Amino acid sequence: MLRLRTFLLEWFHLLVIGDALAGRIARWVSWAIGFGIWKALREPLHLLVWTRSPLMSVPPKYQEPSVGLCLVIALAIIYVSVAAGAAWTRSSTLRVLFRHPACADCWPTSAVRLEVWNGGAVKPIDDIHVFLDSIEPGQIARRELGWVGQGRGGITLLARAHAHLEFLAFDQMNNCFLQIGPPQQLQPGVYFVRLTVESKVGSLPVRILINPSGSPPVKIVSCL
Repeated sequence: MLRLRTFLLEWFHLLVIGDALAGRIARWVSWAIGFGIWKALREPLHLLVWTRSPLMSVPPKYQEPSVGLCLVIALAIIYVSVAAGAAWTRSSTLRVLFRHPACADCWPTSAVRLEVWNGGAVKPIDDIHVFLDSIEPGQIARRELGWVGQGRGGITLLARAHAHLEFLAFDQMNNCFLQIGPPQQLQPGVYFVRLTVESKVGSLPVRILINPSGSPPVKIVSCL
């Protein structure tokens, strides 16, 4: 749903607004030219349309749209299709993965890092926060997770880039700690966690299962 929402917004942006004032003016000029073509080329185009009905035989009919109207419709279909393709490429998407132990570009440690990805190919995503909404069994107030090396707060992800979140850590006795404010120790068992990734492009709910003694200790159930 998040990808569909960002795609539709980007599609509308490309069709109507553009990235700059020059692009906006170019769109207005193209619409004016299209209207001019429609009005100037008034010669009718004879089209034979055959219709079938299960109840009766309908004779073929001649439709006479203007040449200008047909040309404008054809150009509009091409323009809308190209804009849709560009919007799909530009639409930024969020994804969440995990690493255990820490991935290669983190320092070595016995930890589970959540990775937040910008899956879009063009545009950055601004002001990304990740919140732990709930954990079951247990009760905890909604808290923000910290980024590796940066702490809590919003970050910007460039196209096809990712950042890491502190999530779980293990000590030498293999005790598991949830990295929220003061670390919270998790007893052996299975925990159901709800996260929300919030950004300028929308919110991404994430459902995670934690099993400190499992391999792997984290499983992402859903990321919609």
